[in-house]
Amino acid sequence: MLARNAESLYWIGRYVERADDTARILDVAVHQLLEDATVDPDRTSRVLLRVLGIEPPEGDLDVWSVTDLVAFSNEHGGSIIDSIAKARENARGAREVASSEMWECLNATYNGLPAAERAARALGPHQFFHYIKDRAAMFAGLSDSTLSRDDGYRFLLLGRSIERVDMTVRLLLSRAGDRASSPAWVTVLRSASAHDTYLRTHRGLLDATLVVEFMLLDRLFPRSVFHSLQVAETCLAELDQRPSSRVGARHEAQRLLGRARSELEFLPPGALLEDLQNRLDALQTTCREVGEAIALQYFHAAPWVAWTDLRGGRGRDAVVEGSCELADQGGAHHRIRVRRTGHPLVQRGSAHPARRQQAERHPEPGGNRSVHPLLPLHRLLGHRRHRLRSACAAYRIGGHRFIGGGDRTVRRPRRGTGLGGLAQQPDRRPLRRNARAHNVCPARS
Repeated sequence: MLARNAESLYWIGRYVERADDTARILDVAVHQLLEDATVDPDRTSRVLLRVLGIEPPEGDLDVWSVTDLVAFSNEHGGSIIDSIAKARENARGAREVASSEMWECLNATYNGLPAAERAARALGPHQFFHYIKDRAAMFAGLSDSTLSRDDGYRFLLLGRSIERVDMTVRLLLSRAGDRASSPAWVTVLRSASAHDTYLRTHRGLLDATLVVEFMLLDRLFPRSVFHSLQVAETCLAELDQRPSSRVGARHEAQRLLGRARSELEFLPPGALLEDLQNRLDALQTTCREVGEAIALQYFHAAPWVAWTDLRGGRGRDAVVEGSCELADQGGAHHRIRVRRTGHPLVQRGSAHPARRQQAERHPEPGGNRSVHPLLPLHRLLGHRRHRLRSACAAYRIGGHRFIGGGDRTVRRPRRGTGLGGLAQQPDRRPLRRNARAHNVCPARS
């Protein structure tokens, strides 16, 4: 499978799950604000925005302001509309590996967002939240029933599981400091659609310790942290496609997921609430590191190169390897930040110690041909400005070499020559002595 298709399926799973979980959390929060008069709207809205990773704006917040910010805004990457749009864009670029039913579901969901938004503003936001939850459930059912259990399905399931762990941890972080008898723990269960399952499991007994244990450690509930970590670990093991190693996991993502799952699995009874805040912070950090490790292992094999225009000191276009933000990072010059639509990713650059050791062991033939990170644009493209030639003429003269012959300028011959306008390089015989004018590509100035 191509890396771009695997990455698209991975982010489709993450974005659809993000939109679904955001709609669930926001639906319960809006219900609480409208039904309970003792709840402070501004404080509850700010807690909700911090859970979703959105910076709260200045001023007082209410139901409609937080709904506009989280559900309908295009300025924040975690909004519902933005997540659906990004999932659709990834699906459009991976049509050859995604089923037609999956594409039609995402495309119809995206096209129905304006009508759902108008209905939400007229009748209330709950109809919009139900629309998102229903379409996300439809997409999950279609992907499970139409995709073969191959690498594409594993990448889709991997992205969904990692995003589910992250959103569940964020939800628990919002209530980490509440009392054990606080009714806010019911909000946690309803936001994850776990209230009915919890009541059937614990016979109607509501306790903060039992709620946290159910959301973190339950082996059978599909939205628990332990179950999602187990699914993600299984997907990575199946994607490896190699015999089991006698020394354990070989990749960083597998080690991170296995370590987080083992810490939860062998936790002593009653020790879950003792250091809940730090434990949840560690799980959130693990999700971010796992995402970066997966991107390095499967998606980004080459250094990231950005096109910039250095008008200040150089006065010409240049190619810059890495990000300009790395200038203030001290000794971390080999860590190149990759600008993606999801979480920030980090990959190796040409100055990474592993890259330098590889270059010393396997030097390039013909001496050192390394290219400086800052190259003039005409050197990279093989021509000077306003002296472009046709591809046919460059191929006939230069063969398989680079276009333009480095810094050598290419003059246009006068009309009526034997080559009929074909540019010649000095000290080089033409390939055809008696070439006709209609058989060659004329030069372009």
